[in-house]
Amino acid sequence: MQRSLIKKFGLPFIISIIALTAISVAIADTKEELCNYTLKGDYISPNGQISAYGTMDHAAQCAGKGLLPEIVQNRLGQWGSKDRANAILQINLDAQTKKINE
Repeated sequence: MQRSLIKKFGLPFIISIIALTAISVAIADTKEELCNYTLKGDYISPNGQISAYGTMDHAAQCAGKGLLPEIVQNRLGQWGSKDRANAILQINLDAQTKKINE
């Protein structure tokens, strides 16, 4: 079976499929670690759309897990409530401290 696949599709094709699968898994892991933000701080919605910013509610959810990316932390409060932004930053710090102490 394996030999027939290699003969039929060629070795480069098979290697490409394996590489794409590995990349997809890595992207999924990164997306979770960054709490649906890209490395540049863009927000990835549940349906996969990318926008420049998420909501304060989403930032608060990420902060509760200690996963709010630094780039997002740095811009919190620019357009919304500074008090709420400070509260979210404190929640994130508390969650990160709790992780370290576990």
